[in-house]
Amino acid sequence: MVKSVKELHGTAIEATDGNIGSVEDVYFDDQTGRIRYYVVDTGKWLPGRKVLIAPEAIRRPWHDGTGIPVNLTRAQVKSSPDVDTERPVSRDAELLLYTHYGWVPYWIEATLPPPPPKSASSVEEKREVESLVGDMRNSHLRSWREVKGYEIRASDGKAGTLEDLLIDPEEGRIRYLVVKTGEWLSHRHVLISPDRIAHVDWAESKIETNLSRDDVEKCPEHDSLHT
Repeated sequence: MVKSVKELHGTAIEATDGNIGSVEDVYFDDQTGRIRYYVVDTGKWLPGRKVLIAPEAIRRPWHDGTGIPVNLTRAQVKSSPDVDTERPVSRDAELLLYTHYGWVPYWIEATLPPPPPKSASSVEEKREVESLVGDMRNSHLRSWREVKGYEIRASDGKAGTLEDLLIDPEEGRIRYLVVKTGEWLSHRHVLISPDRIAHVDWAESKIETNLSRDDVEKCPEHDSLHT
């Protein structure tokens, strides 16, 4: 079952010992479509603060409940590093976050000998994480708040605007882009796979696809899936 990112806004995040806030935004990898973080507004519990929760912390399955359960305590979240979600999240900030929770960062898992450890439980492992981080590529994190409303381009003209993202909560990745087509296709909402993205022009706020407008017209409509 897929979930709408827009509908996730305001969903409660439940730690093992109580509520820690609600979803405000989602960060994803612009190259792989992987969901990397849920931005959580801590509300009255920690006024004025937002924290990042990685999908690794989610207890599964969670898509049948009203909230998202995580394998974290309120104390762990309260003592987590501050991250300025109004600015791009730096790799250094990510490293501090993963070290705090004792996770092996997603960007170095492929460099570790198999089988990869599930968490950086020892001091030696954490030091290895820190020594490797300087060799990694820059982050490709993007937020939903940043990309919503982007123009979607077909190979032969404008196809619409980005209206929503549908994610697979079990796999933690984007399944479909929900595109509002505009007047040329009677304002339909169609589903386009991330695999059909050819290029993203961040400066111009445009997503270019390898589909023609005829191809877009043949895409399934948004209401063909239950979210």
